[in-house]
Order: sequence, then structure tokens, then C-alpha cells
Amino acid sequence: MKINKTYILFIVLFIHFGLKCQTECIALVKNKINHDSSIVLLEKCAENTKQDTISYVKTICHLSNLLTKKSRYVRAEKKLFSLLSLIYTPRHKLLRGVVYNHLANNYKASRELSKALRFYLQAEILFEKEKSYNNLIKLYTDMAEYYRSQGQYGDARKYIKKSHDLFFKKASRDTLQLIHIYNRYAAIANENSPSDSSLMFSLLALDLCRKTGNLHGEAISYNEIGFAMKNRKNVDSSMNCYKRAFDLWMKVGADADAIHAKYNLALLLGHNNYPKKIVLPIYQEIIEMVINKKIDYPLDQVFLGLSNCYFFAGDSLDYYRARKYAYEALMEKNRKIYDLDVSNIKERYENEKNLERITKYTNELEESEKKLTLKRKENRVMYISLIVLIPLLIIIGFLLKRIYTDNKRLNTKNKEKDVLIQEIHHRVKNNLQFVSSLINMQINSSKSNLEIDSLNDASRRIRSMALVHEMLYNQDNLEGVEIKKYLEELMSSINEIVNSKNIPIQFNIQCEKTIFETTKAIALGMITSELVSNSIKYAFKKTPTPCIDIELKKLNTGKISFTVRDNGLGMNNKVDTNSEKLGMRLISIFSRQIKGDYSFQNDGGLVYTITFEL
Repeated sequence: MKINKTYILFIVLFIHFGLKCQTECIALVKNKINHDSSIVLLEKCAENTKQDTISYVKTICHLSNLLTKKSRYVRAEKKLFSLLSLIYTPRHKLLRGVVYNHLANNYKASRELSKALRFYLQAEILFEKEKSYNNLIKLYTDMAEYYRSQGQYGDARKYIKKSHDLFFKKASRDTLQLIHIYNRYAAIANENSPSDSSLMFSLLALDLCRKTGNLHGEAISYNEIGFAMKNRKNVDSSMNCYKRAFDLWMKVGADADAIHAKYNLALLLGHNNYPKKIVLPIYQEIIEMVINKKIDYPLDQVFLGLSNCYFFAGDSLDYYRARKYAYEALMEKNRKIYDLDVSNIKERYENEKNLERITKYTNELEESEKKLTLKRKENRVMYISLIVLIPLLIIIGFLLKRIYTDNKRLNTKNKEKDVLIQEIHHRVKNNLQFVSSLINMQINSSKSNLEIDSLNDASRRIRSMALVHEMLYNQDNLEGVEIKKYLEELMSSINEIVNSKNIPIQFNIQCEKTIFETTKAIALGMITSELVSNSIKYAFKKTPTPCIDIELKKLNTGKISFTVRDNGLGMNNKVDTNSEKLGMRLISIFSRQIKGDYSFQNDGGLVYTITFEL
């Protein structure tokens, strides 16, 4: 137990001192960004913070910034890409966005602009999705600087405004970030056109720097104000600002920035025709500082400016000497650029091989992570299934038993219902037959032909209805009547009742096999009965081979077409269509009952057609 406590204490102290080391290194790098020893220091600091992923990533990002400032773009890229293989998991989304942002800044500095924009946009997507507003503020500021460096001032203003608005909308308290935003706002305004907004933002940044004691930021603000004053032709104010910026940068040890402020001062005085005895010492002071302090600053333009001063002063010897030094400095600068290019090419070759290896391992790790996650999900599902399965099986068994019992009871009741329905149909059929028998008895006792015909019609109509109930009683299917079989039996019955003269009539019945519900079957039967009996009675007086055709078919529209046709005398419109006749009234009533559209026409005999929904 003591060993465990000691081990834990050691880890805590290690992380504590690692974080302290990281803070001190970063502070040193910010103040002495031009010292090569800073790179070594940051690399040692990164080794000490490897146990803490977040601190390690931040340290490497600061190291990449320093390498970018040193034009070691490929080495910076390599450092940043090595982080991507470390933070591939979903919980490190924000860290990935931070690395993307630094990669974009590195590509911007190396003028690989398409790559820079791609990584800026990837970081933007991540930060917006995670609602990481502080990171978004920094990203928008960097993107504004990206567009400013390309001269796209409209986009630059858009992004710096987004950064500024988001800062105040989310009530951020990062004063350093606000100073940076104000300084970039001023720089964009200065680049675009001289305006009051440039001076306003520089003064806002300057005020914040003084309140927080940020000397480096204060120097930047003075430098921007000097630039704005130079554009306004206010030479004295611009000169004082450049001097103040130089003093502040020298105070914090930012020698390269201080020299740049001094160079801006020399240009300002030279362009405004100040005496050469004032301008010459400034150029000489810059040269001495670079040489004595071994500061990494290009001297070609400085010597060129110095040579121009000698030229206008009439000192030809020093003019040529300064020109010679300018060309030597230019060659040295080009040599360094060439050496850096060679170094970058070598490192890029190594990077590509390492990147392929990293990408391969990252893909394998992601695939393994996905498989592991999927396996865990499957295991959880299996455990939950096992927990739920037993009570579920019990419930299912209980329900199946209950369903079986209910089905058995319902089947018994259905059989009882079917028996009762069949009994009802049987009784209805018997009652109708009884009525028909009474009518037949009346027919036998009657002596009037008109009365006999009327009673025969009544008997026929009752027989049509009784036949439906008889068929329902004699079949197992109680849902309806098979219409073809019904019509065949109906024709036989009508012929037997109506055809008293035994006319040899041919019946042709063409019906598709269709089941009709009871109401529609009776209606169709009554219509057919009236039409066929009327044809038998009146249509075949002059027809040698009487024929009645009955056709029932389904149309493409889903409706049913029913046709009754004879080859008799046809219809006399003035007499036969008289709606006062009982037969025609019945046909009309039952046609409307099944909601059909019907018509009569003469076509080699009488043709009745009705179309209706089944």
C-alpha cells in the first residue's frame, strides 16, 4: 500500500513540475523568440510533459510556432502531424482542431495557401460543432490575417469582425486575445486605406496593454500607430511611435522586432528627406546590433538604404562599400533560403514516409477502436437480451396459452354463429317458399288469365330471392353467393315458371367466378329475372331460334359490367320504357340499390347494361 501511494505521489509531482517547466519555457520563448536555444528548451519541455496529453500538445504547438518563425516549415509540419496520431480519438476533437489551426498557420507562412485554407476550414467545422468559442475567436483572427496577407481585405474584415463580435457576445475574458484582435483590426485598416478605425483599434489595444502590463503587445500597437501616422503624413508622431516600439521590444528582448521598428524609422526619415546625418546613424546602429548580437535579421535592404544615404551625401566610396555589403547580405540571405529549402525538401521526404506510416497505424487504431466499440455494444446487447429474455419467454408463454384459449373459444363461437346464420337463411328460404306455395295455390284456384300472370310474376320474384338464401344455406361460405351458379339456377327456375309455351330458348351465361354479397346478389337476380321473363313473354314472337345472353365481367377500372341481351323484337320506346310498369320500376329500383349506371338499347334485340362497384 505504501508503494502505491509513493508511486502516485511521484506521478503527481512529475506532472506538476512538467507543467511548471512548460509554463516557464513558453514564457521564455515569447520573450526570446529569436534564440535558437528556445527550440532545444521547448523540445526538452515536451519530453517532460508527454504523460499529460493536453500539456504535450500545447508545448508542441508552441514549438511549431517557433519553427515556423524560423522558416523551418517542414519540421514544424512534422511535429504537428505527429500529434494527429496521438489525438485521433473522439474525446480529443478540440485538440485536433487546435493542431489543424497551427498547421494552417504553418502552411500560410510557407505560402502553401490552399493547404492552409483547407486546415482552417476543418478547424472551423470542429470548433463550431463543439461550440468552442475561445478557439473560434483565435481561428477567426488567424483567418483574417490569412486573407490580409493575400490582399483580400473584404474577407479579412469579415473574419476579424466575426472574431470581435464573438468575443463580446460570449463575454470572453481573454484580454491578450482582445489585444490581438484590436491589433489585427488596425493592421487590416492600415493595409486597406488610411482611416480613423485603424488608429481607434490601435489605441484600444494600447490601453489594454498598459492595464495588463503587456509590453510586447504595447510595442505592436505603437508600431501600428506609427504606420497609421506615416500614412497621414504626420511624421513626428510616426517617428515617436516607432521609437517607443523599439524601446519596448528591446526591454522584453524581442530584438528582431526592435530592429524592424528601427528600420521603419529609418525608412520614414529617408522618405521625408531628413538630413543624412540623422538617417545614417540609424542604419549603422541596425547593422551593429545584428552583427554584434547575432540576430537573425536580413541586412540586404538595410545596406541598400544605407548606400542610398551615402549616395545623396556624395560619399561614393562608402556608397559602393555599402552596395557591396548589400549584395553580400542578399547572397547570404539567398544562401540561407537555399539551405532551408534543401533542409525542408529532405525533411519533407522523411515526413512523407513517416506520414504514410502514421496514417497506416492511425487507420489500424481507428479500425480496432471501431471493432472494440462494436464488440462492447454487442456484448451489452447480449447481456440485456439475456436479462430480458427469461421474463419475456414467460410472458410469451402465458400470452400464447391465453391466445390459444381465446382462439379456441372464438372458433367455437364462430361455428355456433355460422350454424345460426345458416339456420336463419334456411328459415327465410322456407318462409319464402311457403309464400310461393300460397301464391301457387291461388294460381290453381284462379280463372282470370290476368290474375294468373300477375301471381306468376310474384312467385317468380319471390323464387329469385329465395334462391339466394337456399344457396347460402347449402354452402360453407357464408360471406356471399357465387354469382355464376346463382344465375344458372335462376335461369332454369324462370324458364320453368314463365315459359308456359315451351319455347326452345338458348341461354348463354358468361360470368367470371365472383362472390357477391347477399344484397347485391338479390338485386342482380331481381334485375335479371325481370329482363329475362319479359324477353320470354314478348320478345320471341317472330324469332326462329330464341337466345338470351348474360355476361358479367370485371373492367380495368375495377368495376363490374353486367349485360343481358336477347335476339328478339327489341324495345318499343313509347311503350316498353314506361316507368309506370312494375317491371321497369323494379329494374330502376334495384339498379339504384347497387349504385350502378344502366342503359337500354336496341342492337339486334334488347340490350341492358349496368356498371357498378363490387
